[in-house]
Amino acid sequence: MRTLIAGAAILKYGLGDTVDVEAGFTPYLEQHVHAGGSAAAISGQGDLYLRAKWNFLDSDGPFAAVIEPFVKAATASRGLGDGAVEGGIVLPLSYDLGNNWSLASTPEVDLLQNASGASRHATAIDVIGLGRALENSITLGAEVWTSQDFDPAGTTSQYSFDLDMAWQPTANIQLDAGVNLGLNANTPGTQIYFGFSQRV
Repeated sequence: MRTLIAGAAILKYGLGDTVDVEAGFTPYLEQHVHAGGSAAAISGQGDLYLRAKWNFLDSDGPFAAVIEPFVKAATASRGLGDGAVEGGIVLPLSYDLGNNWSLASTPEVDLLQNASGASRHATAIDVIGLGRALENSITLGAEVWTSQDFDPAGTTSQYSFDLDMAWQPTANIQLDAGVNLGLNANTPGTQIYFGFSQRV
């Protein structure tokens, strides 16, 4: 399966020094599926994600922690989403190792609809990464990502190794790029992404 995502946007609004809310939406998705010698394409819009972030430590120390609940509204076009309202909670953690090195972990628990369409089940996700800040406001990172989906129909495990880069040419603009490399048959083989963020 090949997926094209275009125009994905996140709008954030700060409610103070430690809290913000955001909405994320993808106006155009395109999926190409090849199976049994035949091919099919589906296109349309994605789901709407609403999030809140709270930096509950509010500390200048080396350790930072954020709590981030979210909910997904089922706005995706038919065939591009599961049509269910779902949600979860993320706990991004980071530690400044000194000399421009940082270590981060992002544990997450989601409550997703079962494959049967009845009831919900848990999915556990984590990203553990090592980052290095370079000159000219460039940051490089390497991460290991894992997902364990505990659907009653059968647990699905996914793993990937990811490389990413961020560059801030100005104080209010950031450019991102990266590649995700799947490590087992359940994980997409290669995913490449580019991003642009602007603070207003």
